[in-house]
Amino acid sequence: IPLVTNKSASLQMRQAAYFTKLQPLFLEIKDLAQEILMMNQTNMVEENTYTKALASKVQERMLIAILISACLAILFIYLAQKWILKPINLLIKSTNEIQQGNLNLVLETKSKDEIGQLSGSFNDMAASLRQARKEDNINLLRTRRATEDVFKALPTAMAVLDLDGRVETSTETAQKHF
Repeated sequence: IPLVTNKSASLQMRQAAYFTKLQPLFLEIKDLAQEILMMNQTNMVEENTYTKALASKVQERMLIAILISACLAILFIYLAQKWILKPINLLIKSTNEIQQGNLNLVLETKSKDEIGQLSGSFNDMAASLRQARKEDNINLLRTRRATEDVFKALPTAMAVLDLDGRVETSTETAQKHF
């Protein structure tokens, strides 16, 4: 190499040194660089193919995970309706029945969760209302009998009629005159 760059050597000697030593070395370096370039491109293509395949697998797994999550969500909605909404709807129907006067209603309390506790409290409330109604009926009947006895003892002829015009109760005087 120093001979090629040596300005004191003749042009022919420098050219001969260039063509015998430098050019073959340059061509060998060029071939090696080309080989490295091809090897690099081959590796990049292989990595690209591998990465695409890996991305495809990840995409498939994500899709499967999304489908499984959607199925679990649907299952949860179904079970939530069965475990939560169904007992709540039953409680709503039961309150409507009690509102209409059916105090003999008793709810099943299978669970010990909040819904089960609420059902138990509901049953206790219905039992208290039944007892209060029973006591009210007894008091009403007692008051009615007392009122009828007092009414019958009145000296004036009087009668109490129901909505259909039938006599519900009357004084003894009214019974004698009518």
